[in-house]
Amino acid sequence: MKTLYVTDLDGTLMRDDKIISNESVAILNRLLAKGIFLTYATARSLSSASKITRNISFKLPVIIRNGTILANPQSKREIEISTFG
Repeated sequence: MKTLYVTDLDGTLMRDDKIISNESVAILNRLLAKGIFLTYATARSLSSASKITRNISFKLPVIIRNGTILANPQSKREIEISTFG
């Protein structure tokens, strides 16, 4: 069985100064290189989140805009958009 780990950005990975520490970046990249299924969910836009996570090699789709959009962090393209109606 495989496990997917999902983290938030604001208040979780990011410090109060809106930066992810170099130590956290190194740890996350090591985990991703080992094949750990890891992604993030955020209320932020893809553009905003990508600036913050630019040094982390996320490969899986990310969840943005409070869960309404699934996006590819490598191509910077939206994959799926869900609307509530």
